[in-house]
Parts: sequence; C-alpha cells; structure tokens
Amino acid sequence: SRGAADAAAPEQLPILLQVLLSPTHRYASLLLLGRYVSLGPFAVRETLGVGIFPYVLKLLSSSPTAELSTPLLYLWAATMLYDRSTRIELLNHQAHCFFVDLLRAHHSPRRPAAPAARALSAGDSPSGGAGGPPGQQEGSLPLSAPLSSVLALFVLTEICDRLEAGQAACLKLGLERRLADVIRHLLPST
Repeated sequence: SRGAADAAAPEQLPILLQVLLSPTHRYASLLLLGRYVSLGPFAVRETLGVGIFPYVLKLLSSSPTAELSTPLLYLWAATMLYDRSTRIELLNHQAHCFFVDLLRAHHSPRRPAAPAARALSAGDSPSGGAGGPPGQQEGSLPLSAPLSSVLALFVLTEICDRLEAGQAACLKLGLERRLADVIRHLLPST
C-alpha cells in the first residue's frame, strides 16, 4: 500500500471540475473536493494542477450562498496551508473580503450575521465522512463559529504575511478592529 504522499491524482479530479460548474451538484462536489484536499499537500497541488483554483476563486469572490460558504472556507484554509502562492490571486480578486466579512458577522453583536457566518455557526460544513459526532450529517466536518473564525484568521494571516498589499487591503476593511472581538470570543471566560 502506498502512502498518501506517493498517491497519484485520481482520474476523477478533472471530472469534479466539470461537476462544480453545475449549480445542482456544486455543494456535493465542494464536499468531495474538501475531502480530497484534506489528504495533504500533494492533493492541493493536484487540485490546483487540474484548474479548479480559478473556478473556486470565482465562487469565493461572488458572494457565495450560505451553503457554499463553509466548504469554501475549508478549501481555502487547506489551500493556504500547503500552497501560499494563491494569496496574491485572492487579493487581486478581492476575495479576502469574504474572510473579513465572516469575522465581522461572527463577532459583532450589532450586526446581523451574514449568510456565510450563519452557515458556519449552524455547523453546516465540508468534507470528512464517518467518525464525526453523533447526529452529524454524513460527509461533513463540524465547523463551529470559533473554528470557522480560526480558519478565516489563518487565511487572512497568510494574505498579510510579508505582503504589504495584503496588509493594506485588510486594514482598509477594518480587520484590526475585529481582532480584539475575535480574541475575546475565542478565549475561555475567566
């Protein structure tokens, strides 16, 4: 049996790109893609290699539905974990706004939750499969509001790390004002 790092890209990966184009099957294909990229850096490279990245980027920057927000957050966190080269494209397409908006919705008591935040806090989430908590929808992982905030912060950190344009864009959206709220919500009460 070969290890995950030695595995070849599945033949179905290019087909998954075609399925992503169908609104009817988009959510299920994003869940499958999330399961695949969770295998590690080789899976992210293969996914980027078949051309899924531009399409998923377009989904992210087009105000995704509540249902699609969770798998998109998971996919981008996994992608940034293994391939930072995508951060410039995220910035160029203003896709970083999705992550800042998600934090704003989760941690602002005066604002109604955005669709992305409502989906994430409801636990509707991507990839995973069996072995999750009882009552969890098959094929999904739980992404609580705190976990989704951590993933969004991770992506934003990667966008800002040693990248002046990323820092300026996030400051322009008021990210620094959100950090205190996020920290307050993520730390346990004393």
